[in-house]
Amino acid sequence: MFGIGFTEILIIFIVALIFLGPKELPRVGSQLGKFFRMVNLARFEFEDKMRAINREVEGERQALHTQVREAKAAITDALPQASAFSITPPSVSADSAAATPPNPEVPRS
Repeated sequence: MFGIGFTEILIIFIVALIFLGPKELPRVGSQLGKFFRMVNLARFEFEDKMRAINREVEGERQALHTQVREAKAAITDALPQASAFSITPPSVSADSAAATPPNPEVPRS
């Protein structure tokens, strides 16, 4: 418990008994017990919420992983089909290049 041994707890109890007296010690002990109980409850609630968030994030991660896998499969399936229909640009002949009017914004040298 917090790295405190039996002798340390005994010393703390004796010091508390000296400072608080035998009448106040049970009341203070009860209040400390309630405090530690509340701290433990808050810790358990926090851990439960973190587990719930972790489960939600894991679910989202798995959903994204599935979407990425499906998109990758769709792209892989589409690539062989796209290469079968490769488009080549039309060739430009010297006659058609000479017939094209010059661009007025580009100065000719």
